[in-house]
Amino acid sequence: MRVIYQIPNDDPRKSQAAAKAAEDAGFDGIVALENAHGPIPALTAAAMATERVQLGTAVLIAFPRSPIHHRPCRLGPQQAVGRAVLPWSRLAGERP
Repeated sequence: MRVIYQIPNDDPRKSQAAAKAAEDAGFDGIVALENAHGPIPALTAAAMATERVQLGTAVLIAFPRSPIHHRPCRLGPQQAVGRAVLPWSRLAGERP
């Protein structure tokens, strides 16, 4: 069984601290939700503070986002650490 932890996304410093604490506690992955701030900045900050946990979105509203237009958002955390799993990656058949 994989255990995943939800990080806050209202402040990148909180995201980093929570992600590092989750990784240190042995969680397999971390996720961020869609809200006023969006999950991508929180996941990018978390990627910079962690080494092994898988990163993903718990909720990511797709209709306002074009996969092509928002590919740079995916590439932020993906290029930082190579552990990002975002919905449009799976829809496009890509593997992070």
